[in-house]
Parts: sequence; structure tokens; C-alpha cells
Amino acid sequence: IVVNLVIMSLIVVGGVGFLVWEDIFTNKLKFCKYRLLQNLLF
Repeated sequence: IVVNLVIMSLIVVGGVGFLVWEDIFTNKLKFCKYRLLQNLLF
């Protein structure tokens, strides 16, 4: 079960993309400042 969770989390984290992670780290919880792609994801 632990291995499955680790693999699933790696797939999700890798699939989101670096631009999304950059927006999350710079804007934190200010969702209105996210780019269009991130707004569509969340």
C-alpha cells in the first residue's frame, strides 16, 4: 500500500508541471493571481 501511494504521488506531482509549482510557491493561497492553467486545474 505504501509503495502504491508513493508512486501515485510521484505521478501527480510530476504531472502537474513546474510552472504550476512555481505559481504555488510564489502566490501561496492567492488563487486569483494564478495563471489560467492553474485556475483550470484548481
